[in-house]
Amino acid sequence: MEDIDPSWCPSWPVERQRCFHLVRIHLEAGHPLSTEPGDVTHQGEDLGRWVHSVRLGWDSLTVADGAG
Repeated sequence: MEDIDPSWCPSWPVERQRCFHLVRIHLEAGHPLSTEPGDVTHQGEDLGRWVHSVRLGWDSLTVADGAG
């Protein structure tokens, strides 16, 4: 999997990996980072909501969660 997606992290829940991947694709396409819920929806995922939730939970992440 790392050859296909170097950002893949098996310890993350599938929803987190999916949103992370969609945000990365969104940014690579040159679109701005959405930080508010409802701003950007891609493939049914509210990317702004996800980014907002990650920011709120940043201090509680561990190395296994991808913060290190």
